Amino acid sequence: MSKNITELSNNLTLLKYKFQNKFERGIGSPNSLIVEEDDEIAIIDPATWTHNLKLFLKYRDIDKIKDNYSVKKIFLTHEHWDHILSSSFYQEKLGFTILCHKLEKDAVENEEILFTHMFDDYSILEKEMRISTISKKIIKKAITWMWGPYKPMKVSNTLKEGDSFFDNPQIKVIETPSHTLGSLSFYIPSEKILFSGDLIDLELGVGLDLNNPHSSVKAGLRSLEKIKKLDVEKLIPGHGEIVEGKKIIQDLIEKRIQETNCVYNKLIELLETSPKTLRSLIIGVFPESRWKINVYYLRKYLIFAYLNEINKTKGLNIEQKMNKTLISL
Repeated sequence: MSKNITELSNNLTLLKYKFQNKFERGIGSPNSLIVEEDDEIAIIDPATWTHNLKLFLKYRDIDKIKDNYSVKKIFLTHEHWDHILSSSFYQEKLGFTILCHKLEKDAVENEEILFTHMFDDYSILEKEMRISTISKKIIKKAITWMWGPYKPMKVSNTLKEGDSFFDNPQIKVIETPSHTLGSLSFYIPSEKILFSGDLIDLELGVGLDLNNPHSSVKAGLRSLEKIKKLDVEKLIPGHGEIVEGKKIIQDLIEKRIQETNCVYNKLIELLETSPKTLRSLIIGVFPESRWKINVYYLRKYLIFAYLNEINKTKGLNIEQKMNKTLISL
């Protein structure tokens, strides 16, 4: 069996793609979990064509999947490319049904909506955050190169807080909005395992992983407080290695809460001092991003999510001066 395929128990198998270079770190290495019970099988976050699908086909022969399982389901933590792409293969070739939160359904089924949600659906700072037509084409080509092509898929049903599936092991659905508004986590009480999706990403980000217009700081903090109350001995993040040990997991969650509040408070401090450009805010909160283009790009979307939250609760002053957008409280 591949070193990237880990049997957590008789019923649970983790597929983990190991990134091959620094460029792929965090954006090309999502985790997938396979749950099996008698003649039923579920895959949580089938992820990318280019990597996780190959791992799965090493793990299970297609004909055996067709012959041995009468119930085949896919559970999605959220709508993003790197977590959903293989779903179309499982649905078309193997008859899997796809389930996600109702707020994610349209984007999962429609590539254009998905792209808009990630890159083009901003309510403030339109000029700074808007992506040109040329840039959109380049980004789509880059996504296809990293993760594979988007192919049509159909969501059969939606998931909500309190839903549960299978008996041994039981999978419980937990609504954990943050990274997206319809993000879900999946809890397996018998194994004390939590599959968090990108509520917790151990390869990118500080605090909450907020990287798109549909991220929410406040909802994310509530979600972290929610999962902190669960009895979890193994945390499987959206990206990164498994975290084991209840105390270690509790400390990790608390650290993420503190980091999120720290970024928020630093932004408020900067905005209250004097009007700032988006760039000066990013560098003011994350000085290391001044010299690292990839870090700056990722922090740009993180800071936008915070600004969007601040705009909703406190209101931002946004003005144009000498071809610069200045932001203040």
